[in-house]
Amino acid sequence: MLENIFDRMVQQALGCDRLTQRLTKRMIWMHAPIPPSLLRSMLGDAFVVETDVVKIELVPPVLDALFPEEREHIARALLKRQAEFATARICARRALALLDVTPAPLLSSNDRAPRWPAGIIGSITHGGNCCAVAVARSREAHSVGIDIERAVPLPLGAETQICTAGERAWLDRLASADRQLLATLHFSAKEALYKCQYPVTGLMIDFLDVQLTIDLGQQRFRIAVCTHQNAPWEILRRMEGEFRMRQGLIVTTALLPHFE
Repeated sequence: MLENIFDRMVQQALGCDRLTQRLTKRMIWMHAPIPPSLLRSMLGDAFVVETDVVKIELVPPVLDALFPEEREHIARALLKRQAEFATARICARRALALLDVTPAPLLSSNDRAPRWPAGIIGSITHGGNCCAVAVARSREAHSVGIDIERAVPLPLGAETQICTAGERAWLDRLASADRQLLATLHFSAKEALYKCQYPVTGLMIDFLDVQLTIDLGQQRFRIAVCTHQNAPWEILRRMEGEFRMRQGLIVTTALLPHFE
């Protein structure tokens, strides 16, 4: 999955400036969890949402709450990844319990996509120190994707890796401060759309393969163009995206409704 691309870009942009790295690390971990009601308002009442704070200092006791298979799955990962994984599984367990799903290990495939129980669709995201999980019965929708990012500008040089020429032309017409933030919105929206389409298509669609149309007033987005040669347009064109900006974070959702 593409979950940590933004963090890697930040690290590359920071280079060897250790003071800046420490200050940025403090900024990354200052967020409180977003209210579950925010994501439910974007996805609909059929979805169950759980959110929490990722706390690295609580990794040992949090890992104790996991199934043995989950602990083994994450045993060799970095501490930050262990904290994110464990917090997400605890959130998922709470959410699935509200759908009367029997507790069971929630492992990831080789591509890091969660293997949800039969009859369930869901998505997981981490941003800042926030974790969010959204799940629903598969009869409610075909697929879902959610994403949370820090509301900060993209690292220098990253925009051309995220935004198409058409998207950059649209950004150029905006005020400078808005432009920087909305470039990051494109990143988050494409993350959510990727997570939504991947369980259905199995395709590794790149950032530059899709061009978005964003409605700032309605806080919605959709895919306007996709240049990936194998992408099924009948599926991609039906995905519905929404975004909100809260608590220094950008929150995006993508939903693929059922269709004939």
